[in-house]
Amino acid sequence: MEDEIEYLERPGGAELAYCYSPPKAGVKGTTLVFLPGYMSDMEGGKALALDAWSKEQGRAMLRLDYAGCGASGGEFEDQSLTDWRDDVLFLIDKVTEGSVTLIGSSMGGWLMLLVALARPMRVKAMVGIAAAPDFTDWGFTQEQKMTILREGKLEEGSEYSDDPYVTTKTF
Repeated sequence: MEDEIEYLERPGGAELAYCYSPPKAGVKGTTLVFLPGYMSDMEGGKALALDAWSKEQGRAMLRLDYAGCGASGGEFEDQSLTDWRDDVLFLIDKVTEGSVTLIGSSMGGWLMLLVALARPMRVKAMVGIAAAPDFTDWGFTQEQKMTILREGKLEEGSEYSDDPYVTTKTF
């Protein structure tokens, strides 16, 4: 059975899309929370593979789309890392109970660290998949950084989509 996408509106923010699967009766453990990478969403291969595994194990699982991504409302280019951290915190607080295990892919690994700092009593464990904390410091050439400062954004081709890979100064 496929999960139905649900929505919650973050105060002062966008309508956030998520899929939550509760644990099977009698199954204990933390809720798994998957944090996708930059320009990715909760329907990606890693998210769906983890979701399938969690269902086999009877574990609770939360997949989500940050504002401006996937099925969530908002414009991608208007979002910042802080906005996305707040999206994750809001959904964890509103949808899950007890401890969580954060699984962050790429930029989701950076968000995972920020969420753990904000909710140290809730985060039981973290798993990084090619985690990319602070990628804005090391992931761009000086020329690319200057383009972002001068033009407000950098657009590059993407191997995953026909749409350009956009990094904004706001981010």
